[in-house]
Amino acid sequence: MKLTRLILSTVAFIFVCSIGNVQAQDPVELLKKFDQAVTKYTKLQYTFNYKERMKGEGIIEGDLDLYIEEGAQKKVHAVVRKPEEAKLWYREGEMGNKVMTHLGIALGMYNKRLMKNGQHPLDRAGFMRTRDITMDTYRARKDELASAIQVKGSVTFDGRDCYHIVIVDSDYGTTKYTVQAGDNLLKIAEKKAVPEMRIMELNDGISNYFDVKEGEVITIPTSYASKTTIYLDKATYLPIYQKVEDDLGLFAEYKHYNLKVNEAFPDRIFYRK
Repeated sequence: MKLTRLILSTVAFIFVCSIGNVQAQDPVELLKKFDQAVTKYTKLQYTFNYKERMKGEGIIEGDLDLYIEEGAQKKVHAVVRKPEEAKLWYREGEMGNKVMTHLGIALGMYNKRLMKNGQHPLDRAGFMRTRDITMDTYRARKDELASAIQVKGSVTFDGRDCYHIVIVDSDYGTTKYTVQAGDNLLKIAEKKAVPEMRIMELNDGISNYFDVKEGEVITIPTSYASKTTIYLDKATYLPIYQKVEDDLGLFAEYKHYNLKVNEAFPDRIFYRK
């Protein structure tokens, strides 16, 4: 009986200590480490699994292997398995910033064929876009978001020990925006740190990212999401799992498996053979 009580007391002590360590983690400091990590790890390799809500299409799923090199020239090679098999190559500043396909065809970054199965173009592969949205939102709404960011504890994802972070925007909603000269949905989304696809969903008359004109009043979300769940890898401080939810439910879910950082891979991987 005494032994049982001792074991239970020990377990309770370990549990309380672990909770204390979790609470000791400043969520804002974790976001800052994530910010720094994105520029630290310039070579990335991982299997990317995604679910994204597409206007008029419902939830689209995809699965691919990504090789990414950040720096003065961004390079991306994607081996796509789902929704349809393909190989894609992108080298910033070359080929008119177009994407080369395994069929030997160069397509514009926002070509309908490339964009029909996902929310984001190939040049956004990696963690920089997520970092920019997260940090821009935090800086713009620092006082509000500091209290809305919570470290829920630890979680294991793909065999990695991660911080479980949840960001809740209780004031999430919509607002009106007047299109400025030179605007398109990409520029508006970047300025306001909101998703382009959600803008299209909120405006029936908009059919693509460039389908707006100066002076037009459109509806946009007030922030990127009402709830964002992030698993931040404790070894790299990279967000290897992300779940984005809004008033309609799941907006996007991103899973990064078999992550390798700053490991050498041949430059020829970014060239079509």
